[in-house]
Amino acid sequence: GEGSLWQADVGFGDKQITDMEKATPLRRRPEAFDIANTVVWLASAPARMLTGQVVSVSGGFNMPR
Repeated sequence: GEGSLWQADVGFGDKQITDMEKATPLRRRPEAFDIANTVVWLASAPARMLTGQVVSVSGGFNMPR
């Protein structure tokens, strides 16, 4: 739709990305590899009892301050 972040001409600029990285405790953006590792872990035996949870792969960006 109009104003969607999926449109090529709408989204975050370099300054916004840099500011978000600075505001994140790990000082970097999550990469696809970070998301994939979380998905693999969720599908593994050690996570078999995990139900109804929201797992944030944000480097701490969503943590209360």
